[in-house]
Amino acid sequence: MADGSRPPVGAIVHAGNGRDYQMQASGSGVEVPAGSVPVAVSTPTGTQAGTIRDGVTTMTMTGDRPEDGWIVHAHNGVDYQMNAQGQGSATTVVAIITSDGDVTKGGLKDGVTTMLDGRRLGDGYIVVTPSGVAYMWDAERGIGVLVSLATVPITIHGVKSTGFILDNLAYQFNGSRPPTGAIVHTPGGDYMMTPGGYGERYVPTPATTVQKQPGSGTSPKFISVENTYSGLIRPISGNDAAYANDTGIDISAKYETPIYAAGSGTISYSYYKEDDVWSPNNGYPNDTPYRVFIVLKEPVVFNGIEYNGLFYGHLSSIEFEKERGENKTIKVEQGQLIGHSGIGNNSAHLHLAIYPTIGSNPLTPSELQVLFRSSNGTVWTAGQ
Repeated sequence: MADGSRPPVGAIVHAGNGRDYQMQASGSGVEVPAGSVPVAVSTPTGTQAGTIRDGVTTMTMTGDRPEDGWIVHAHNGVDYQMNAQGQGSATTVVAIITSDGDVTKGGLKDGVTTMLDGRRLGDGYIVVTPSGVAYMWDAERGIGVLVSLATVPITIHGVKSTGFILDNLAYQFNGSRPPTGAIVHTPGGDYMMTPGGYGERYVPTPATTVQKQPGSGTSPKFISVENTYSGLIRPISGNDAAYANDTGIDISAKYETPIYAAGSGTISYSYYKEDDVWSPNNGYPNDTPYRVFIVLKEPVVFNGIEYNGLFYGHLSSIEFEKERGENKTIKVEQGQLIGHSGIGNNSAHLHLAIYPTIGSNPLTPSELQVLFRSSNGTVWTAGQ
């Protein structure tokens, strides 16, 4: 990885020989069979790699089916917990604190929580729901008793979340440890997660004055459509400054450079987000947290998955205004002006992400580069 860390379990490495390899817990890669979709599987011993083909999940390393209680994190964004008959049912992944103080994962379905090995909760076990509400299981009475849990804010790739601390270790509400680069905000100070899974003291860089350089002046309302690999157009001209573990791609550009719709669709929202992690309200006086989200009229398909959401962040101005949930229809055409670039994290650039129709995992920076590749094969790089 760009930060020197090894790819996580379940990650796909696209090798130069044209084959794909899925990373295992051992750190080695196993080739993914053609026609299979890679998935991560939560087991009692940790996360392992698997593949789905024709609706059937197989463990990549052993070739076996997932066992009773194991959770398959499918590519459609839904989690499925396996039963003894080898069938999976949609479930909510929760964190479970055992009576020994260990943290593992479980599945919550129809009000019933199951351990990853298929067992019900033991007496004194604590279930932490995705909303952060915690219940301690009382085996004698057969009920869960509401308990208080010390929660802490966690910033994951610029998105504010919440988790909890146990034995000086931070956890998300689904039982996972925060990823590398996440910032855990504790009463005693902030800590950034390292590739080793621990936190190092984090002190934000003090905001400095950024010279706001004008872009191209008066911006045309439309630009000509160019041919790319995906049919989408490049929404801005500038330097490709993508980096690992981000939720999209950052493109450095002069302040107020015009930004255009990469594809035709409907604006889901276009507004100023005051509580953005990068905003004047959070210690970044130069930052401009205007944001736009467009739902594509015609989704694009990448590696067999359909994507229809275009997100633009750190804008200095917008052409249309629509709050989240507002009952207003605003249609835009491919190549139409939607705003101008601004500043994020005290740096002048545009943040661009593309989200799937089902699920919440956006395309990676390297995948975005392929998606916006010119029809003649030119990759989106500096100055193009």
